[in-house]
Amino acid sequence: MSESKPAPNSASGTSSSPNFIPRLLRISDAAFYLSVTYGFMETLIRERTIPSFIQGRRRVLDIRDLDDYADRLKENAA
Repeated sequence: MSESKPAPNSASGTSSSPNFIPRLLRISDAAFYLSVTYGFMETLIRERTIPSFIQGRRRVLDIRDLDDYADRLKENAA
């Protein structure tokens, strides 16, 4: 008899879930999250409109900073 394996998204299975959004995003994922192009996201980083930092060998952005940026856009549009 073989051992049963936990379902991939169960509590005892893997931590990846379709509803899981990581806190730190790469530039391409951050651009997708804000619905902007990769180039525009690079401009926002270069102009320090949105903070970013290096984690290992990758530049990442905190999703909370992306939310703050989107909130500022809404406030300025009102």
